[in-house]
Amino acid sequence: MVLTLTIPTRVYTNETITIAPASVPVGLSQVLLTVETAGWSDPSVTLTILLEVSEDSGVTWPKACTAVAHPPWNPKNPANSPITVMMRFPVDVMTGLTIVNPSRMIRGSAVFVGSVSTGGSVQAI
Repeated sequence: MVLTLTIPTRVYTNETITIAPASVPVGLSQVLLTVETAGWSDPSVTLTILLEVSEDSGVTWPKACTAVAHPPWNPKNPANSPITVMMRFPVDVMTGLTIVNPSRMIRGSAVFVGSVSTGGSVQAI
């Protein structure tokens, strides 16, 4: 089972969008956030992404991953390829397997500075 949350494709201008809290189905091992960059060439536009994980049904949110993106793109991530941010869930050091936690949730935000037309998704896989 995969959990997918959508970041609607539209023009974002100097705003913050919230990725609402969602329960992560048991058995999933990571979160992958993807944002499209096709046509995004203005170097003054930035996007700051925050993903958070709760292990206690949303009471606390101690685990976080942050990424900042803006053109010009690194040659290893050329224009028109999506921005991706990945965060893995805790792993048992003895077995190497993802620790099962039915209380796990994810949430996040995306802060746009400038104006850009984009969209994306957050997937727990």
